Amino acid sequence: MSAGDREEAQRLQFEGLNSQNLGSFDCRVNGKDEQGLQEFIEKEAKGYQERNLRVTYVVRLGEDIVAFLTVAMTSIFVERMEKTEEVPGVPFANYPALLLGRLAVDKRFRQKKIGSSICSWCLGLARDLSKRVGCRYIVLHAREAVVPFYTKNYFVVSEAEKDKPTKLLYRKVV
Repeated sequence: MSAGDREEAQRLQFEGLNSQNLGSFDCRVNGKDEQGLQEFIEKEAKGYQERNLRVTYVVRLGEDIVAFLTVAMTSIFVERMEKTEEVPGVPFANYPALLLGRLAVDKRFRQKKIGSSICSWCLGLARDLSKRVGCRYIVLHAREAVVPFYTKNYFVVSEAEKDKPTKLLYRKVV
């Protein structure tokens, strides 16, 4: 990460989605919304939040909304993880986790380490949660094309789902 990218990442502000205007936020790729992320932030995110299904955060850099992410609580089945992740003497079938549900960066702000900064922020959120409620991992589902981004951010691909089109990834919090 360059010094300029690091400085910019430190200026990011995370705030809960409310009725703010998304302005010119556009996370489509070549004008296409193949993953449905633009539609989600414009039409679905507020409804999910109002029903306590997910919380959406917008990420600002100055006045610009540069990204958004959604989080919720979930769990991950122990059998879908590496054997080394098992907690000795604990007979749980699954472990508590923070779900990173959706993440998108505005096309004007890509390649500036904003996505990596969001992953770090989520790790901090999960660590804070782990002091108050059970939270041992961050988990997410990702398409093959973005798996390298997440593995660079220390997420592990579940071997149990490696042949599926959408991959399960996880990262230890504690």
